Amino acid sequence: MVRGGSDSSENGRQKKRSFCLPFFIVILALFFLAGGVRTVFAELLRTLGGKVICADAENSQLSVAFRHPATGEIKPMLFTINSETGFSESIHLSDLAPEEPVEIDYIENTSGHLLARRVARVRLSGPPVGLENYRKK
Repeated sequence: MVRGGSDSSENGRQKKRSFCLPFFIVILALFFLAGGVRTVFAELLRTLGGKVICADAENSQLSVAFRHPATGEIKPMLFTINSETGFSESIHLSDLAPEEPVEIDYIENTSGHLLARRVARVRLSGPPVGLENYRKK
């Protein structure tokens, strides 16, 4: 009978070991998944409207003043312009003037840099671009 008791305790240890390995793998997978989720959320496309502070074509950077809607605080933001950045209305970075209103679609990469994906001038009055000659009948 004593021997039977020791077999059951060894079976219990084997069950614990067989449970621990999958549990450890699941915990490890969740840890790596959490890091991956953080990376995905860091690179979500965001949109911001503001006024141009400086358009530096030589360094491929665009500085924009953004007014926070809740606090009214004006915050300068620096965007990197690269080959993946598109401009609306066939404009270039050098065409943007200080104080000109713009809308920027951007992502924040994992190192915290703001990468512009689309830059568009904002028209404060008049019809939308492309509809200047549209007339209702």
